[in-house]
Amino acid sequence: MKKSLLTATLMAFAMCANAQTVVFEDDFEWLEPWSSQKPAGQTVEENNPDATAQQLGTNKVEDVSTYDALLAKGYEFPICCHTSKSPREAKAQVYLQRNYIKFGLTDYFSGITLPAMTEIADGAKTTIAFDWCSMRRGATAWDPTALVVIVKNGDTEEQFLVPTHEYTDGEEYAWLPVTVDLGTSVKTGSRITVRNIDSQWPSETAGEKCRWFIDNVKVTATTGTTAVDNIAVDAAAPAEYYNLQGVRIAEPENGMYIVRKGNRVSKVIK
Repeated sequence: MKKSLLTATLMAFAMCANAQTVVFEDDFEWLEPWSSQKPAGQTVEENNPDATAQQLGTNKVEDVSTYDALLAKGYEFPICCHTSKSPREAKAQVYLQRNYIKFGLTDYFSGITLPAMTEIADGAKTTIAFDWCSMRRGATAWDPTALVVIVKNGDTEEQFLVPTHEYTDGEEYAWLPVTVDLGTSVKTGSRITVRNIDSQWPSETAGEKCRWFIDNVKVTATTGTTAVDNIAVDAAAPAEYYNLQGVRIAEPENGMYIVRKGNRVSKVIK
């Protein structure tokens, strides 16, 4: 898979003697009672794109669906679709595997919003870590899935691009562990969403597939000075502008653009 020009920096950082707190963590192993009802498969571990994936609204435990169980924990599932398609409910385009979650299908695009963050100290530096994988189209080609992390505080949001896989045709499935630096954007009450990038939300091309899987999500907050500070966004870094399809624009005119400064990405209107 071709690496996106806007791929964010993959963070590998060392802690000094500072306070580090895991403020959210979910390995989705608690979904086992639902996974075992009409058993869900494991596409990534089995290297099998045809492994069973149940819609979140299908499997039930004591009349509670997987979807309802996730909502009860505070999750939300943003969705969209190509204009040629009729909208579906989120529970019909997000899927359960054993024990992780699959997103999307042809012309339908899905994401996940974590429960609201709690007890984030003022000025704390945060990261989000998770394992993800794109979907292979049969035995060879891969979906061109690219992801973004969105941190929303009220009406304000910031975007942080996720490192992408670089698959070759026919390559076996494998989880890609990523850690994305969110700076000080996460505060008490913030909502964090992982979804397809804007040009895949939805894709303008009919028949597009940008499916993906996620597991082992962890949000960590750190106070004090860490190695993260040494690679923080340089306020003096030059701005690079891209259109919503990810093509770099030398001289942006009127319209909406993605702007990158260092490893920080945001949307702007010129």
